[in-house]
Amino acid sequence: MNLRPKIQVNVFLIAIWTMFQTVFHLIGTIYLYLLTTCRVKTTYYDIIFLYFTYFYKSSCGLIDISENAWCFPKNSPWNDSYTDIYNFLNLTMNRAQWPNKSRHAVRSELHLILFLVVDGAWFVGALLLAGGSWWRPKNFTQLVFMHGPWLVFSALVISLDVFVSVTYGIDLISIKSYSTWMQFVGVSNYEEFTFFDLKSTSSFLPAFPTVLIILLTSRFFVIWLVNIVCFFTILFMTVPSSVERRSHTALRSVQGGGRLSREFSTSETRIRNWQLFYGAVEASSTMTSLENTPSDCNDNLTPIKSKITKDVSCT
Repeated sequence: MNLRPKIQVNVFLIAIWTMFQTVFHLIGTIYLYLLTTCRVKTTYYDIIFLYFTYFYKSSCGLIDISENAWCFPKNSPWNDSYTDIYNFLNLTMNRAQWPNKSRHAVRSELHLILFLVVDGAWFVGALLLAGGSWWRPKNFTQLVFMHGPWLVFSALVISLDVFVSVTYGIDLISIKSYSTWMQFVGVSNYEEFTFFDLKSTSSFLPAFPTVLIILLTSRFFVIWLVNIVCFFTILFMTVPSSVERRSHTALRSVQGGGRLSREFSTSETRIRNWQLFYGAVEASSTMTSLENTPSDCNDNLTPIKSKITKDVSCT
């Protein structure tokens, strides 16, 4: 049975929504991955702050820092606070003893690769889902082919978002000030910069890179929730439709080659067979009792015996 027109529209919209968000998520993921491979460089100090936290490699060479921010421009209400980030990075880039790479660079690069693979597969699944809403699957196999990949990769994306976000969320336990942030990334002489901990922004700004990447990996949480709703929407559309399709197929096979077996499974047939069986048993017992009666009575009962014999033979 084909999906109803209203359901087809919903499936198509969910497919478009998947492709739309996946494109933007892939753009951000590719950009961060290019940062880790030294293919691109940035001068925005807030992105550099994120880069030093999770993607820094000394092999990428020197980094030029400007007073411009990508997330928080100069005219933003947080301009005074985020100036502390610029001053902190500008000083530590020149005086801190940085490791060859951030302690968490390998983990972050692995997460980015996983996102690239899963998001790419999810986009392909969304194309199949959109095609299914347009061409209308005619049987169970087509329905699984059109909807199955999207459901599988949606589950993977949702699970990966949770896993990666929780992983970065645990990092917040270790980052409580500027000096603890330097410990976190692997700066050996972090004690020389403890005076930054006296600033009012020390209690929250060092956690900015972690919070930013949590928002990105969790798709700002709201998008993640919408994805869960879309997943169960497609699931509840697909499972009943597939069950209905399989039941129709089974019914046609019974009608085509097993009509007799289907007839014997009905209640009416069972009752009729029961009546015929027990009616025959009752008639046989009656015949036996008649044969055991005295001979003078048998003559009077001959018409009755003939009738019973006739009924039994008919049965």
